Amino acid sequence: MKSYLSKMGRRTGEPPISWLMQAALARPKLISLAAGFTDNTSLPVAETRAVLNQILRSPKTGQTALQYGITAGYPALRKLTAEYLRKLDLQAAARTGLRE
Repeated sequence: MKSYLSKMGRRTGEPPISWLMQAALARPKLISLAAGFTDNTSLPVAETRAVLNQILRSPKTGQTALQYGITAGYPALRKLTAEYLRKLDLQAAARTGLRE
């Protein structure tokens, strides 16, 4: 079979995570936290569909969402995430009596 990989690509070995992924697929009851597998029943398909439909409804938001962003992430989402995590930290601190 003809290889379309470069010389370097042909001599590069299989990524180390591959055997973890194969083990997880071979043993359905195995809970693998290493290979990026999640419990399928816990994935929010309906919620994700609703959000995606809303985002993709207009070309302005849809085209932006389908582009690669900056490596650090979308600034508005980073800000919202930081605010959310700060609130969680404050709630945890209040419950445990810890201060910042």
